[in-house]
Formats: sequence, C-alpha cells, structure tokens
Amino acid sequence: MVIVSSGAGLVGLFGYTAYAPSKFALRGLAESLRGELKPDGVAVTIVYPPDTDTPQLAEENLTKPRETKALTAAAGLWTADAVARATLDGVRRGRFSVTPGAQLTALAWLHSLIAPVLRWSFDRTTARATRR
Repeated sequence: MVIVSSGAGLVGLFGYTAYAPSKFALRGLAESLRGELKPDGVAVTIVYPPDTDTPQLAEENLTKPRETKALTAAAGLWTADAVARATLDGVRRGRFSVTPGAQLTALAWLHSLIAPVLRWSFDRTTARATRR
C-alpha cells in the first residue's frame, strides 16, 4: 500500500495552514496501518514528494504566497515521472518512508533535532520574502 502525503507532511510551512494538517494526518494513518497490516504481509509506504510539476501545482502557484514559494524552492521542482521512480524504488526496497531529494530526506531524519533552527530559518526566509 502506498500513501502519498507531501513534503508539507514533514514540517508546517507558511501558507499551508489549511493543507499541511491533512498531510501530517496521513503519516499517523500510515504508521498505524503499517503495524496493523504487517502480520498479514501487507507493506505500507508513505511518500513525501516535493513540489511536482503538475496542473495542480500550476493552479496553486497562481495564488501561493511568495513566502511559501521562497520556502518550497529549496527542494526544487520535480517531474511526476521522477517522483514516481523514487516512489517505486522505495517500495521495491521495502522502505516505509520515501522522501525524494536530499532536502526532504534530511528533513525527515533530522526534523525533531533541528526544529528550532528550522523555525528560525523559516521565519527569516518568510520575512525576507515579505519585504520584497
């Protein structure tokens, strides 16, 4: 079973107040299902893709705050094919969590340890983007 969340399911970001909670909830769902389905031989994988070049993102970018654009730029723009390849690779390797790209992988592994620094950095980035 593959559940697709979002990079916004790893850390709350400016501009994603309505979006991020549902993506965080998918993590709890995946973690619960992983334990419940494992005895039946069902593997669960959750994917946290970065911004992906899709019509949905193009529409979102029409109204996305510049602060949010500044924050999400670090992970880059991925093609749907690249996200799909990373997802399939993770499933084949039996990974529970798939985080395409170095930035999201580091965030997934280190978030709790670096959360204070992340909040400081995010606040600085959004303040700079607001001044533009």
